[in-house]
Amino acid sequence: MTQGNLSLFVRDQLPSQIAPRGPILSENMEEEPGIRNFWRILVRRRWLIGLTILALTGSALGVVSALTPRYTAEALLMVGDQQPKMLDLQAVVTGLEGEVTESEIQVVRSRRIARMVIEKLDLLHDPNFMPAKHQPLWLSNFEQQVSRFWAGTGQWLGLSNPPAKAPAGAEEETALSYAINNLIKHLDVTAKGRSRVVSVTFESTSPQLAAQVTNAVVQTYIQDELDSKMLQTVQANQWLTARVEDLRNQVIGTDRLVQQRKNDAGITEGKQVDLINEQISSLSEQLILAEADEAQADSKVGEARRASPTGTAISEVAASPVVQKLRGDQAELHQKIAEASQRMGEKNPVLIQLRAQLAANTAALNSETSRVVSGLTSSASSAHSRSEALRRALTTLKQEAGKTGAADVEINAQEREAQANHALYDRLLSRAKETSIESGLPQPHAHIVSNADVPVRPSFPNKPLVLALAVVGAILVAMLLVLGLESIDQGFRDLNQVETVLGVSALGFIPKLRPNEFPETYVLAKPFSAYAEAIRGIYTSLILSDVDHPPKIVLITSSLPGEGKSSTAIALARLVARSGRRVVVIDSDLRNPRVHLEFGVPIKPGLADYLANRAPLEEVLLKDRESDAFVLPPGTYAPNPTDMFSSDNMKRLLQALSSTFDLIILDSAPLLAVSDTRNLCRLADKVLFVVRWQHTRNAAAAPAVRQILAAGGNMAGVLLTMTDMKRLPDVAGSAYYQRQLSTYYHQGDA
Repeated sequence: MTQGNLSLFVRDQLPSQIAPRGPILSENMEEEPGIRNFWRILVRRRWLIGLTILALTGSALGVVSALTPRYTAEALLMVGDQQPKMLDLQAVVTGLEGEVTESEIQVVRSRRIARMVIEKLDLLHDPNFMPAKHQPLWLSNFEQQVSRFWAGTGQWLGLSNPPAKAPAGAEEETALSYAINNLIKHLDVTAKGRSRVVSVTFESTSPQLAAQVTNAVVQTYIQDELDSKMLQTVQANQWLTARVEDLRNQVIGTDRLVQQRKNDAGITEGKQVDLINEQISSLSEQLILAEADEAQADSKVGEARRASPTGTAISEVAASPVVQKLRGDQAELHQKIAEASQRMGEKNPVLIQLRAQLAANTAALNSETSRVVSGLTSSASSAHSRSEALRRALTTLKQEAGKTGAADVEINAQEREAQANHALYDRLLSRAKETSIESGLPQPHAHIVSNADVPVRPSFPNKPLVLALAVVGAILVAMLLVLGLESIDQGFRDLNQVETVLGVSALGFIPKLRPNEFPETYVLAKPFSAYAEAIRGIYTSLILSDVDHPPKIVLITSSLPGEGKSSTAIALARLVARSGRRVVVIDSDLRNPRVHLEFGVPIKPGLADYLANRAPLEEVLLKDRESDAFVLPPGTYAPNPTDMFSSDNMKRLLQALSSTFDLIILDSAPLLAVSDTRNLCRLADKVLFVVRWQHTRNAAAAPAVRQILAAGGNMAGVLLTMTDMKRLPDVAGSAYYQRQLSTYYHQGDA
């Protein structure tokens, strides 16, 4: 097989390309975050995920199958309908408002409705509503025993009295109360969104019973509404009738009282306060006019008294026809006298006659003037009398109006009361007639939109939904388990992880053999197997680590026992010896040796005897019968192996063997078990650190690597032993073409 085929187990790069930088402890060893790494985790844990999903889903399916199916029937109600108004008048009982939907829901769920439904359907004898049928016999007996025990204890301590004897019918009431609670428990009443449609559902193990109870609930509710409406209408009608009779008597009484008050006050239909007020208004107007005339007459009388005796300054005198004629005659006589005086002497009889006529005219004028002034005085006196009479009449009317108004205030109040009684009587009489008519047409505030049909499929359990939720829950639980295991799984899975965590080179994988196959003999029986190629690749890596000075002394160690370091050392020695090179294996584990058992040689004399100068080298160096390799057994038990490995004899031994053998393999004790191995690290050319695949934790490997580096050891790299090559592609990814190369190795073995 060519060297290139070793890429399955050995890194392509040389170990020297990664300088030892010490282990890096990390709680999170996910070196390739992302979908690809997550997919690897799922594939690696696929059996756990599959079994978890199957177990939880199967359990859910079993639980669902064991549950008793329950059926739900649904009926729809429309609540808040207004009662038809046959007379287009306001209803006696107030109708439902918009917010009444929630109130009606509570009515439907009330214990009164439930009780009527139970009595209507005779559900007390139905097994679904009987208390004894809802618990096992053993549980019922246990509860009775516990109750008796506590009752007896309480009586003994004096904390309770003996239980009183149950009254007659109490057992039946208890059963009825239980049935009501059970019905309400499985009854659901909800509004459909923001509408006035209400959904009424009932759940039962019997589909027929579910539909029967649902329809009974809505029908009982409707009937109860009708009965309640009828009762309210009858009560309202009775109340209105009684009230109408009372008001009729009140109306008659108030009308009689008003009429009596009018009679007592002397108020008739033709003589009312308003009529008196009109008369007062008219007399007031006449009095104003009379007072004006009186003032005018007084003014004229005063003017006449202040005028000259002739009264010529008085307008009434001047306006008199007699006065005007006398004044005309007087003017004509004055003219004639003047003319006669010029022509005749004073003694002239004509002149004397004219002067006599003038004197008679003047006397007649004065007499007429006096008469006019006397008439004015008489008119003023009449005006005074008329005004005084009007004043007396007005005063009398005012006094009468005051008396009549005081009586009218009380009468008006009584009339208003009588009018109010009349109006209320008319309204109640009309309402009584309406309710009498509407009582024959009672309408509920709700009606059935749809009755409940017998359900075909059970509403519980919803198997598809439960199984879907079970699968989702199982997947989530499986994911949590995987994440939990991944968080606590600190084992090394691939080479990149080794280099990331430990900070040293990772050489490759060593396959895990079947239980009946042993690495020490397997490399000889099948030298071309995958395991043999992995061991051969280790030696090739050692040579390539320093081509000019290939290492001769190689220390193979581990952090803990059981990681495959001894089997790896023996297999490497036998395989290299078969190729013609001289190889010796030194069993440096003086406390728990096992190399001599695999080679089939005695345990002593050996290394401890040689280092203690008790045996020569030729006596302790033995040859393997199966190969040309040599073995140096541990020898006699040594109490101080640490001092022996740091002695000069140990150094001289390795120098002597280096001159004879091509490869010296030191199989040492685990680093964390004893301190012997740290002394050997300085003596070896290279140190191979063995880590068991997915078993050794970084908390164990990291301190061991630190000890090697602290002791001055030259790390060749890390080997992942006991690798399950079938699981490796799932764990480490598709970069390792195990499936493609497995056929090749099988052909080689054949």
